[in-house]
Amino acid sequence: MERRITQLRGDSINGFLVNSVRKENTENALSVKPSRFPKRPIPIPVIPSKRSSPGTDQALRPIKSVNPPQERRVTYHEFLKLDQAGPAVICSDNTQDCAIVAIKLIKVKAQNNTFKLPRPCSNVVDLKELFDKNDETFMVYEQMDVSLRLINSIPKLQWNEHEIAAICREVLGGLTFIHQELSHYYGELGCNTVLLNRDGQVKLANIGDCLFEERRLTESMEKEDVRSVGYMMLELMEADTSLARPRSIQLQRPQDWKDGTGIKEFLAATHTMSREQLYKHPFLPQISLRNCLKPFVFAALIAAKTSWDIIAPPVTSLGSK
Repeated sequence: MERRITQLRGDSINGFLVNSVRKENTENALSVKPSRFPKRPIPIPVIPSKRSSPGTDQALRPIKSVNPPQERRVTYHEFLKLDQAGPAVICSDNTQDCAIVAIKLIKVKAQNNTFKLPRPCSNVVDLKELFDKNDETFMVYEQMDVSLRLINSIPKLQWNEHEIAAICREVLGGLTFIHQELSHYYGELGCNTVLLNRDGQVKLANIGDCLFEERRLTESMEKEDVRSVGYMMLELMEADTSLARPRSIQLQRPQDWKDGTGIKEFLAATHTMSREQLYKHPFLPQISLRNCLKPFVFAALIAAKTSWDIIAPPVTSLGSK
């Protein structure tokens, strides 16, 4: 999907742009039940015009048509601040599903005035929408539950070989999508940018920053992404060693890991093999084993100390059409 980042001409409601095509339905789109809490701005996604450009069209979503006037526009109500591989505001939308999303401010300026949303990938946090407010651009992501680093910070949660193999397989799947279909490099792989949900899904965060900065894939940066898989593994295997030497794959206690499982050989291979070769390495399972990660996510949600701030109580739109 192609998104125009420059401001579109339209009406302003609570500081957010509303496409002038939808002016006749503005009041209906922004209606919420009275509350004792002060009103808060509601992000309004901006619907862009079409613009064709070259690129990896297979990885791009089709342009969405403007909704008919009788249908409500999707709006968001913010209720929580939470870390999601960086600061995010957690919101619910005004549909009957009350979908939860994470909204982030884009830290960098776009290199050009167009932007394409990548199609959903099972190993990349889904970027759903973009909207403008006061010359700033915000990204609407699917909401995830915990980061790999948060799970790893709980002392009694110890990884074994097949769980690390399951994580590495999913991470390589995300890198494959970014490299092959988007023709970009990721550039920020680490336990803090690998997010999981309660279904055990493992996804790479902040794909919008990657695309906005136009991190065009080069051979050297592709190799760096692959080497980062090894740095991530070392943090899972020996967090203290990783803290002291974050760009190392040298284990200080190799005897803690069983011989014959292939984990130590795979760790070393992250600095000698290509992404395709690693994906075929015998250490990795041939099918996804993400279900084995569900208990870790659940335990982290209960036991981990997270930094959060309730902004306002959730607002729902049950019974509305």
